[in-house]
Amino acid sequence: MIQNILSYFKLKIILKDFNEIVLDKELLDNLRKLTLSFSSGMNYEMDNILKTIQIRPVKSRALLAYEFNKLVGWALLSEESSNYSFFYSHGGFSPQRDGVLFQIYIHPDHRRKGIGSKLLNKAKRLVGEKTLSVCPWDTNSTHFFNRFHDLGLNKF
Repeated sequence: MIQNILSYFKLKIILKDFNEIVLDKELLDNLRKLTLSFSSGMNYEMDNILKTIQIRPVKSRALLAYEFNKLVGWALLSEESSNYSFFYSHGGFSPQRDGVLFQIYIHPDHRRKGIGSKLLNKAKRLVGEKTLSVCPWDTNSTHFFNRFHDLGLNKF
């Protein structure tokens, strides 16, 4: 009984394919809410994925972080090309050249608990030898990603 109660409160990370996520409007809406803004890179990539998925299946996944069975953050792992502004000086994001795009957002009330670190480490295990490409958006996210220099992250 106590073990069941403890597992309810434990952080859970769930991997979900975006081809499935698009079928769950509530989850899609919740992911949109867990981004910096409407014009953020994550929202742009979600729009890109949603357009592409109308034509063909996408190579994009999400790591969903649940605390107390509430979605508190997530990470996007995408192997889809992108021309978001982060990538202008590089000629766009190309999975063949740049590996896997990794973007992350943790709700402010749940930051500094190690959730982002767990998502990043899980993502690196999932992609194996492929490079994770990240796009720091401010000083805090730059410091966060710099802590993982041993993972060989590609920073845009």
